[in-house]
Amino acid sequence: MSDARPLILYVDDEEANRQTFRFLYEEQLHVAVASSGEEALARLDELAPAVLVADQRMPGMSGSELCAQVRMRRPDTLRIILTAYADANAAVDAINRGAVHAYFHKPYNEEELRNRLIDAVSLVVARREVAALEERLLRDVPERVARAMAAEIAHELGNVLTGLGLSAQVLGDELTKMRDAVTGKVSGSVERCIERSDHVLACVEQLVGFTQRLRDDGRSPEHCEPHRVLRSTARLIEPRVRGTCAIVLHGESEAWVPMAASALGQVLINVVLNAAQAIEESGRDDGLIDLFLEEKDDGVVIRVVDDGPGIPADLVTRVFEPRFTTRDGGSGLGLDLTRRLVEDARGRIEVQSRPGRTEMAIWLPRENEPT
Repeated sequence: MSDARPLILYVDDEEANRQTFRFLYEEQLHVAVASSGEEALARLDELAPAVLVADQRMPGMSGSELCAQVRMRRPDTLRIILTAYADANAAVDAINRGAVHAYFHKPYNEEELRNRLIDAVSLVVARREVAALEERLLRDVPERVARAMAAEIAHELGNVLTGLGLSAQVLGDELTKMRDAVTGKVSGSVERCIERSDHVLACVEQLVGFTQRLRDDGRSPEHCEPHRVLRSTARLIEPRVRGTCAIVLHGESEAWVPMAASALGQVLINVVLNAAQAIEESGRDDGLIDLFLEEKDDGVVIRVVDDGPGIPADLVTRVFEPRFTTRDGGSGLGLDLTRRLVEDARGRIEVQSRPGRTEMAIWLPRENEPT
């Protein structure tokens, strides 16, 4: 009948020492012996010892060398060295190389070693129980809990990124203005700042995409009320566009859509800022951006209409392409990200433009108010 108790492996090249160790401890503890470090390593996987007790001075492989090998192969095995008083350097070596749990001077005190062995076995048992519990928890945690956690992380991160993305875009615009106004060495420094700003914006937009994937993987549905997001977006952007254009809201709705408020906010920020920048670059200071919210039979439509210069006819179909931009210093990432966020929510976005009027229409399916 096999012994299920944790095993103590005692390694000593002297037969008398091995027999003594057995006599002293095998009644209370599960003990196996080996006559050399080489033999111990050969049987290591078979025995899977909880505790290794090794004599330091052995022909061939020393105790510290054996502990170092066991540490690499079975790091969960606790290691104890038996060493003579004259072997102080060997004890230090054992600690440094083998990360021993303890070392005892020979001749060792029988009771002290017994107590240490019992403590070591108890420690190994406790570690194994904790490891088994962690594995069981990871395996048995309901999938919906993990999904809910992922969705919550995505929600909180998305809220932060929405504001950060706006700040990065504003910074890039201000730096572009500075570049056009300065010359010489300062101009080069500003140019490098613009490049870093574009890089930051690209990173933010990649993170926004990551949070959207977290929501999808979490499968915890996110909803928002578009009219609340529209109002919040207008308040957020209004200081940025003041002096260039006005933002006017139209329409009311109590509808809900299957999109996180942070994601819809990012979409609206990208579209509205794109319109404001077009007006600003045309040199006007009396532009107008209308935000319309309408309920349709098949969903909700948000229309962003500006009276800017319009998009050239040959470029209208390209505005959602990755990295496409008509602006100097622009990253070309905003509208591509906008399209992906809308499509991830089972919606679509369309653009119509002529001189003096550009309209971005965002269609989203309507859903019942979440309970």
